[in-house]
Parts: sequence; C-alpha cells; structure tokens
Amino acid sequence: MKDFTTRYPNGQTREAYTADANGKKSGTCTEFYENGKVKTEATYQSDILHGPFKSYYESGGSHVLATYRKGQFHPRDNWTHVRPSGFGMSLSPPHSAEATSLRMACEPRFA
Repeated sequence: MKDFTTRYPNGQTREAYTADANGKKSGTCTEFYENGKVKTEATYQSDILHGPFKSYYESGGSHVLATYRKGQFHPRDNWTHVRPSGFGMSLSPPHSAEATSLRMACEPRFA
C-alpha cells in the first residue's frame, strides 16, 4: 500500500488516497475543496467504491451520507441529504425523482 496526494495549483491538497500494489485505490480516499475543507470521503476496494460515502458543502457542513457496495449506490441502506440550512431528509430507499437526481448529482468524481 502506498499513499498518494494530488494538489491544486496553489499547493493545497486536492485528493489524498492509498493505492494497492496495482495502483488501485484501496481504503479511504479524501477529496478537498481548494480552500482546504473536506469535499468527499469515500472508501474503495481495488478502485471500486465499497463502504461509506460522505460529501460536504464547501462551508464544511454535511451534504450526503450514503453507502456503496461493489461500486453501486446501495438504496436499501438509509442515506441522508442535508440541505445547506442544516435540515436533513432521510431517504430509504430513494423513491422520488428528486431523490434519484440528487443521488446522481452526488456520485463521486475523482480525477
């Protein structure tokens, strides 16, 4: 296992993760906003999302808390979307079009 870090042009950490001997993300991967605050925390197994996923607003507050299994969003587990106002809504499973579009918007996009 080896630790990797990518940086923004200003030197701030963009992403920090651990990779296995094959160069695949394994373990916790953290992505940061340019201001240094955490953007996402996700767990990987051989480059595949597997485990808890958390995203945060740039202000630092929680945005989405969810679970992935073998790379797939796991809708049977509870997941929570917290609005910027701080009020949350728990969705289990997400049935509405709004919940589905929110889930798709929050899919992690690591470079």
